[in-house]
Amino acid sequence: MGGLISVIYEGLVNPATTLLIISICWVWVKIFMQEWDARHFTSSYADVVQRKQYWRVFLAPISHTSLPMLLLNASLLWNVRIIEHKYGFLYFLRYTVLLMTVEATMAFLLIYIFNRIIAQSVIRQIITQFNTLGSSGIILSWLAFQSVTDPMT
Repeated sequence: MGGLISVIYEGLVNPATTLLIISICWVWVKIFMQEWDARHFTSSYADVVQRKQYWRVFLAPISHTSLPMLLLNASLLWNVRIIEHKYGFLYFLRYTVLLMTVEATMAFLLIYIFNRIIAQSVIRQIITQFNTLGSSGIILSWLAFQSVTDPMT
């Protein structure tokens, strides 16, 4: 009973982390129950840059199609709550949105560069249609931040 109360307390003290975990779980349930199509959440160069569907940059990180990936990302997010606790709700939320944007920008920049280098149109088309989904990149960025700022945690 004490462990459950501790988890609830940590969830209330770290609202951004808790909301992210609830969001990724809720979206996964909707996708798993086939109420939502996962293709509407994926982020690709063709969708975001060419079709200007910028909202995908923010929806792809909270979407998962496999249970193991969801569980891994949710548990890693729970471990990252220490950053929110230490630096505050707004800091964590602001930089999470920034990390989403930077991650997508860097991925699309690499795809753009590969498109300029690669001469074969078939490979170019495959690269621009490559879809991403999940929050692993953002979580890894937070874990790297945590390891640099507080290596003992």
